[in-house]
Amino acid sequence: MIPLQMASRHPVTHVVFSPDGAAVAVAQPFQGVTVLDRATGGTLAVCPMPRRAALTGLTYFGGGKYLAASHSKGLE
Repeated sequence: MIPLQMASRHPVTHVVFSPDGAAVAVAQPFQGVTVLDRATGGTLAVCPMPRRAALTGLTYFGGGKYLAASHSKGLE
C-alpha cells in the first residue's frame, strides 16, 4: 500500500475507488477532486472547485468513465 500525501492541508471528505480499482478519487473542501493512480499515487486528473466548501457526494458512473461530485449548488 502506498500512503497518499495530498498537496492541500484541507481534510479529505470523500474517497471513492474506481470500479476497476485502478484509481481513487479524493475530495477536499475548497480544493476540489483529485483522481490518483492507486498503484503509484500519481495524479491522473484534477477538478478544481475553489468555491465549494462542502461536497455532499462523489461517485463514479458509466462503468468508471465519469466521475460526479455533488454539492449544495448542483452537480459537477
